[in-house]
Amino acid sequence: MISELDTIKNTVTKTFTDFGISVDVIKAYEGINHIHLHLVPTKPVRMHEIRGYLDDLRFALGRHVVKIEAPVKNKNEVKISVLKDKRGTTVNWATLQECLLPDSSPLTVPFGITEENKTLLVDIFTLPHLLVGGRMITGKTNFVHGLINSLILRNCPDILRLILVDPKQEGMPLYKGLPHLLTPPIDSSEKTILALKWACKEMERRYDILEASDSEDIADYHQKVSAVDKRSEPMPYIVFVIDELAEVMADYGDEAEKLMRRLAVMARGAGIHMILTTASNEPRILRGTLRANIFSALSFGADSQAASEAFIYQAGAEELIGRGVGLFISFDYTTAIELQTGLIDEKEIKENVLKVKRRHGVVDDNNIDLKTLADYNLTIFAFDEEDDLYEDAKKAVIEAGKASTSYIQRKLRIGYSRAARLIDLLEERGVIGPADGASPREILED
Repeated sequence: MISELDTIKNTVTKTFTDFGISVDVIKAYEGINHIHLHLVPTKPVRMHEIRGYLDDLRFALGRHVVKIEAPVKNKNEVKISVLKDKRGTTVNWATLQECLLPDSSPLTVPFGITEENKTLLVDIFTLPHLLVGGRMITGKTNFVHGLINSLILRNCPDILRLILVDPKQEGMPLYKGLPHLLTPPIDSSEKTILALKWACKEMERRYDILEASDSEDIADYHQKVSAVDKRSEPMPYIVFVIDELAEVMADYGDEAEKLMRRLAVMARGAGIHMILTTASNEPRILRGTLRANIFSALSFGADSQAASEAFIYQAGAEELIGRGVGLFISFDYTTAIELQTGLIDEKEIKENVLKVKRRHGVVDDNNIDLKTLADYNLTIFAFDEEDDLYEDAKKAVIEAGKASTSYIQRKLRIGYSRAARLIDLLEERGVIGPADGASPREILED
């Protein structure tokens, strides 16, 4: 029985031969969703002529989704990709997760399986922000859940913190009580704006610390803290996820754009990264000044070529078929990479969240033996000038002879943001000295 690959190979070569173009197939293989042929003409032929036979190949193969790359970038060959009759089996997120190496950087996550059947691992720190586009029910939210689960399983709260925005309230409530959260999952545009303002302020605070420690970026700072004094304040990475940008932009377009653009331009060095999803390519939602500052994007199936170009700056996403199939672009890749992303279901998410809570001393089950959520959640949204824990914080740092956000956080069992505010108050009132890079703060009052 002739395989589908052989049938497509024979049909493609015969079609070109019928039009007077002789080609040799130098490589043929099956990907997750496509069959790929790499071929070279045996005689000189113009590449625009090769591309002109796209409709003829579609007719001969009886398939609409056929792609011609002529020539392949940096190679003297042509690539023909044809959608398979029976596309790849579902890729499980857990299978992708197993491909991570123990020494992978903290923000390295599996994106999916490429057409070459390789797991694509991406370090979010290098992106440094990600736009996830595509029409409804194509796999955007599922993909984001996969990233979140990968991050929380590999990193403790001292290394990673999350801000999760979900106006649709369709998935992020599953993470309620997670110790990595800087605030409970956000479900309103108003709170999203406040969280963005907080992130910008936190970015400025971090850059002051980096400057004082003569650190190039957060990674450099982490090395210096480890080398100089392990008592020094850690600076966790922050991943800010907005699952459906349209909701926020519709309510606070100008203000939201300004804040996100500022983070997109400046926040990488301070360890703050955004992941934004949207089903809309409308200019009022996906604004050009914001899009121009987010260099990495993943598009699932798009409604049109215009939508594909808005999401990933090139056509192709409009031809994607199947849930979880996307095209990824970034600085590291000269052409878009087609991926089959991993599927993670609600049961698996709940199991992972419970595992993480138990790992960090939080018990969350039907018996409700749960530490007060306020111990972990940060009050990003409002601070009283005189925090009711100020005196407790003052006493704690004087008795310990040291002061850092992480120490206050652990000692008073409060969130990162509130602890940072208390440190600011203690400095303003002369109890502790200013940040001195990676060195511990001086205690000025006894």
